[in-house]
Amino acid sequence: MDTLILRRTATPATATASRTPVAVAEVALAAAAAAGGLAVAPLYTSPFGAGAVLVLWAAAGVALTAFLAGRLSAPATLLAGLPVAFAGAIGLAAWAPGGHGGPLADVLDVLPRAGSRFLDGAPPVPFMVDTLLFPVLAVWLGGTAGVLAWRSGRPLTALAPGTVLLVCAAAAGGDAAVWPACLLACSAAVLLALSAGDRTAGCAAVAGARFEEADSGAGRAGSGRRWTVRLLGCVAVCAAVAVAAPVALAGWRAEPVGPRGDGGSQVAAQPAPNPLGYLSAWAADPDTVLMTVRSNRANQFRWVALADFTGTTWLPEGRYRTTGRLLPAPEPEPPNASRQEATVTVEELPGPWLPVIGAPRSLDAAGAGFDAESGTAIAVGGEAAGLSYTVSGDVAHWRPEELADLRPPADSRFDRYRFLPESTPPTVDVIVSHATAEGTPYEHAVRLARYLRTSYTFDPWAPGGHGLADLDRFLVEPGRQGGGGTSEQFASAFAVLARAAGLPSRVVVGFDSGTRGEDGGFTVTTGDAIAWGEVYFEDAGWVPFDVTPGGREPGGDPEETSANGAPDADTAAAAERPDEVPHEIAAPSPPQKTGAGLPEAAAVVAAAAATTALLVALLRAARSRRRLATGRSETDMVLGAWREIREALRLAGAGPRRGATVTDVIRTAAQADPTGEGPRRLRYLHRSVNALAFGAPGSVTAQGAERAVAEVRAYVRDLRGGRGRLRRWGWWFDPRPLFWRTP
Repeated sequence: MDTLILRRTATPATATASRTPVAVAEVALAAAAAAGGLAVAPLYTSPFGAGAVLVLWAAAGVALTAFLAGRLSAPATLLAGLPVAFAGAIGLAAWAPGGHGGPLADVLDVLPRAGSRFLDGAPPVPFMVDTLLFPVLAVWLGGTAGVLAWRSGRPLTALAPGTVLLVCAAAAGGDAAVWPACLLACSAAVLLALSAGDRTAGCAAVAGARFEEADSGAGRAGSGRRWTVRLLGCVAVCAAVAVAAPVALAGWRAEPVGPRGDGGSQVAAQPAPNPLGYLSAWAADPDTVLMTVRSNRANQFRWVALADFTGTTWLPEGRYRTTGRLLPAPEPEPPNASRQEATVTVEELPGPWLPVIGAPRSLDAAGAGFDAESGTAIAVGGEAAGLSYTVSGDVAHWRPEELADLRPPADSRFDRYRFLPESTPPTVDVIVSHATAEGTPYEHAVRLARYLRTSYTFDPWAPGGHGLADLDRFLVEPGRQGGGGTSEQFASAFAVLARAAGLPSRVVVGFDSGTRGEDGGFTVTTGDAIAWGEVYFEDAGWVPFDVTPGGREPGGDPEETSANGAPDADTAAAAERPDEVPHEIAAPSPPQKTGAGLPEAAAVVAAAAATTALLVALLRAARSRRRLATGRSETDMVLGAWREIREALRLAGAGPRRGATVTDVIRTAAQADPTGEGPRRLRYLHRSVNALAFGAPGSVTAQGAERAVAEVRAYVRDLRGGRGRLRRWGWWFDPRPLFWRTP
């Protein structure tokens, strides 16, 4: 009788004892996958909740994979776990919704861009499915890959997913992942100890089967020589690296790039009028209500920061990222700051920008975007009108003695704040030369602000405009009395003069506190709109300078009494509205409509089906290629060819019955052969399989195994070609073989 039987060696351990190491290994694998999740949890607004969710997903992924791996092949195990992970994602969306119309709509919206949603969120990241889906799927797949690698007898490979997850989590930001690293180290120790125990027992566990190892003196001697060669090779490589690395890296300047640094934000370009263009018209019509504020004290609000100057207009800066209620701490922190809070209801304020206080620390506006560099926020949907939110911020209290010796930064990233077009008016250089003749950089900025406040007057009737041509008509040389200008012109002139003096500067538009009502609230109107300049100094950050006549800058002249330089409402009169210069700003992508339409759902289903079919074809083609690869051991080549032909027969509808002998399988293959060549076509496979099962060691030669592989490769090609057109085209897209037990 020539039945092929693959026997498992008996182990003296009891069933309970054999299950114990498996359970311990699974716990260690879950801990290794969860380490990366615990490292990224502090980035969220709810670190404990995020950590619990990520640990649960890691444990669930390991448990499900371990259950399926005992019944399915590795590719089938991976595919079978995907629907469960998708169902878990829907449950996560129901628990931590993202606001797209329901759990399924949330998942379908987030899934294609889960990575960018996580990386684009400014820490602390909001606790919602939009930002949680990427890390939970990562720990799930990490646990799955670890289990599959462990069950295939590769303990070091099983540790790789957890290590990669931990490294990526550390790169994403947050505190030093000391305890997660310790957890990963403990998991590695447990897995390596279990692996060493298996080898000590004289056998290696592979996917539940145990194969006896040869024990001969020659084998031990050969193994010793191989390990000696490997050790000497490692020593040589380490020595070469130790000598060459310092020389090769001597002139290299390390510039690490964080994954959050240049990640694409979730905003789309949207045309909007230049916010500076509103100021002249608002000064001429000062009674329009822009917003109402409820706060226990008067607050000045920051609206838009403008950093890029084209020569004709200032453009808003900001790469806005979706954020939760808590906002990242400013760097550096404002000096002598006090925390202030207000509830803002936007009335007729144009544009997408949300007024904030000082250096914002919290913003209770659903789906808002925040840019830490400019300290400004933006509304989802592109318009702030009609929104109501609570904002808090740290308001700095500037002290002249702390600012006197400050220096501007030398970092090249501030070069954009020093840029000026070549067509700068000559008057600018004359004013700067006079203001910077002596003193520190901070004193230079103070003199420039004083020059603007004392040499000109505020005039709401003055023609609008803040480009270089407008400033050329507006500015006069020191010692002469200038005319009247608008708030936008004073702020623009200060920023241009500061840049000409080598100081990084920008323009900021905001609002004064408004008028207090009988109910204690504040009403902010168009007459409360103001603009000021900011200069960046090391160790202090962006220092504001109010340059409109009647205002004062931090540490400025004591005789200057106004804190904001806003135009007096009584002096404002009607003026023509300046031409608004449209430009492109980063505005959030519009929110998804509630519920996906039929075309969108059909497109999603079609894309998912096409992706699944392609994945099935790739997995099956890769497995067939691996089975029929030559250059391996005789046993691997024969078993690979045997499994391939049995699978092909079953797929063609001619699968052999259970318990069929090798001869029965060859006869069945001959009957299904469309060429009709008979059993002799597979004679090398027939002989090699029987020799492998019943022959003496070494009875299968390399030449015979390679011929068996060639026979099966040609036979399967002809068998597939003899099918009908539809079955021939769908051969590689049939997923059933991935779920069949390996013969």
